Amino acid sequence: MAQTMLELVLVTTGRRHLESSWPSSYLTALFAGAALGYGLVSYWAIRLEKTVIIKVINSLRAKWFKLFLTKRLKENNLQEKGGLIAKISYHLPLLSTGLSNSLFGAVRIVGLLLTLLAICLYWGPSFLWPFFVGVFGLAISGLAGYLMARRYIIQETTFYSKIIKTVDSAISDWKFVKNYRREQSIFSDFNRLVEYDSYFRVRRDIWLKFGSVVLFIIVLAAGFLTNTGSGSWGTFYGSISSDNKFAAIVISLYLSRLIYEGLRVGLYSIPFSLGLSLSIPPSSPGPWRKQRKASFGAIIFTSSK
Repeated sequence: MAQTMLELVLVTTGRRHLESSWPSSYLTALFAGAALGYGLVSYWAIRLEKTVIIKVINSLRAKWFKLFLTKRLKENNLQEKGGLIAKISYHLPLLSTGLSNSLFGAVRIVGLLLTLLAICLYWGPSFLWPFFVGVFGLAISGLAGYLMARRYIIQETTFYSKIIKTVDSAISDWKFVKNYRREQSIFSDFNRLVEYDSYFRVRRDIWLKFGSVVLFIIVLAAGFLTNTGSGSWGTFYGSISSDNKFAAIVISLYLSRLIYEGLRVGLYSIPFSLGLSLSIPPSSPGPWRKQRKASFGAIIFTSSK
């Protein structure tokens, strides 16, 4: 909320400077104070966000480690050990990435939408159309990011976890591997998993970084069309005065930020949901709850849910 208010102060001060209805000394002091406050609030927000995420991840890591140590000896085998290493080295960082880019990204989107709506209303009813364009672009980019994440990131998560478990299993049972000459088969499996993981990891980075390139081109095209003073952009903005050019620049920046944040939230929504499902430790049943076992031939199902 503080960032939103300070951004509005910066935008309105810039417009007042163009109108020259206030003394320039007052506008300069107000703009400098708002810029300084905006920088401090943004720094505090980033620091708070990272601190919260790190504390959550450290707490979950400690719970998983304690859960592993308190198990009975026969319950901890090589598979459980590999799962714990995969959990600490990949699943928890996956949740951390999802929290930063998806959950806090959604919070940033709300702030951007409120700021864009206030700016559009401040410039007048004729400038309200960029807000609806931003909402539409946000929905499209978010949906595209989600579909790409569902196609690529789920496979990447699966293969990376298998890589960690394969390495841990080979190192933990190294004598068995040497005695039965399994080095070549394990190494072949490892190379296959690395190749698949690299493929999906490259695809994810391509879409995320290429999205910023597309947005940069859109902003440049919007500025070019606005400065022509003719065509559809000219009818939306009216006469291309200094005030309208300033409005076009500000609104274009907010539209590009909205669309890019939507792409990030969509791309990291899958890691966020996967990280939650993989990183939350199971709750121990209370003394009033009994473990139920249903036996069907040779298969035994055990669950506390």
